[in-house]
Amino acid sequence: MLLVTAQTGFSQNSYYTEFENYAEVGDTIKQYEILRDWEKDAPQDPELFYSYFLYYYLKANGKFEAGGVDKLYENNAERTSDTISFSYLSERFFAKHTEIDKAYAALDKAIALAPNRLDLRVYKIETTASLFFYKMALEALEDMIKQGAVNHMEWHLPANEEVVSENLVFEVFDKMFSNADFMSTHNIPYLKQTAQTAIQLFPNYAKGYTVLGMSYLVYDQKEEAIKILEQGAKVLPENISILKLLGQSYNLTDQTDKAKKVYEKIETVGTEAEKEYARSYLSTMD
Repeated sequence: MLLVTAQTGFSQNSYYTEFENYAEVGDTIKQYEILRDWEKDAPQDPELFYSYFLYYYLKANGKFEAGGVDKLYENNAERTSDTISFSYLSERFFAKHTEIDKAYAALDKAIALAPNRLDLRVYKIETTASLFFYKMALEALEDMIKQGAVNHMEWHLPANEEVVSENLVFEVFDKMFSNADFMSTHNIPYLKQTAQTAIQLFPNYAKGYTVLGMSYLVYDQKEEAIKILEQGAKVLPENISILKLLGQSYNLTDQTDKAKKVYEKIETVGTEAEKEYARSYLSTMD
């Protein structure tokens, strides 16, 4: 579920309206004709290229749903059906279809024309993640974070160039980083890179520290995790998420005295539920 959908507030020009109408009846030939006419009239319109993205993306999805999975099962007869995951099949299918390449080339063009459009950035991250292209999704998230430093977090939605609040943008970052699949082992290097960029450009962004700390813990790199979390605790001394993970990391390395101080801090600054959490740990240290 997108926090901000790319369709919200689209300028409803006649081309887009016609394009949408033909999409509803599945007439891809007419859709393409509309796109070509639109491109002649407004070759620098980001909505045009977003519509190209939809055109190619939905064509690829249509092929996948119309027997793509069955064909991949047939072509992987050496694997048993129990070992072929949906994500494996989806990734194999979309990776070899030029429609997907064309779709993301069009979306990249839309982003280049409107680099501060939040909806387009989010759409790229979420759709690539949904296709199991996690490296591409994390690279798109890192690019978005970098652009946030360039535009001083002044992001827009298409409706009247509405400015999005900085808090909402950080909520978007949080949601993107919270994708559990990003924490799988083969994605960790890309996740680390993205979290490091977030911390470097936005040192007060708490999620960057916890994501990077968890990335190190997945590889059992406890000392590296502690170093990052201690850095975060200095910048944000009352952030409970950072303090919780730091306390856990100290426990994992048998640094009981340090862990105790962290839980005592949580007991001082946390909510009642967070204080109870801290007390549950402190009770085992007496």
